[in-house]
Amino acid sequence: MANYTPPVDNDELAKRWLKRARESQLGHYAMVDSQSSKHVTLGLITIIITACLGITNVFTDLPEPFKIGLGILGLIASFVTAMQTFFQFEEKANSHRLAAIEYGKIRRKLEAAIASGIISTDLTNEIRARLDELAANSPNIPEKFHVETKEKVEK
Repeated sequence: MANYTPPVDNDELAKRWLKRARESQLGHYAMVDSQSSKHVTLGLITIIITACLGITNVFTDLPEPFKIGLGILGLIASFVTAMQTFFQFEEKANSHRLAAIEYGKIRRKLEAAIASGIISTDLTNEIRARLDELAANSPNIPEKFHVETKEKVEK
C-alpha cells in the first residue's frame, strides 16, 4: 500500500474496482469449496461410524474390549456431529456463495461499462454503494484465501 495512488478518473476507478470485485468473487468461491468440503467430510465420517455401530448392535455377545471400542466410536460420532453443527460449514458456504454471486453481478456490470466506454459518475456512485453494502454484509475471507486468489488474478 506504500505505492498507492488514488484513481484519477472514472475509467481507472472502474478498472480497479473490477479487479477487486473479481478477487472477491473468486475468494468467496474458494471459501464455498473449502466450507462445503469440510461439511461433506464430517458428514461422511459420521455416517460411516454410525453405520458401523448399527451393524455391531446385532452382535450382542461381543467381548468387553470390543464393547469399549464401540462406546468410544459412539462418542467420536457424537463429537463429529457436534462439530458439524457448531461450525456451520454449510451455512458459511451458502453465505460465501451469495457474496460471490453479488460480486459477480458487480463485475459484469463494470465489464459492460468498461467495454462500452461509458463510465458515468452515476454508475460509479451506484457501484460504490453496492460494494460498500457487500463489504459490510459479506463474510470475511481468511488471509490465506485472499493471497491465493490475488495471485490467481494477477497471472
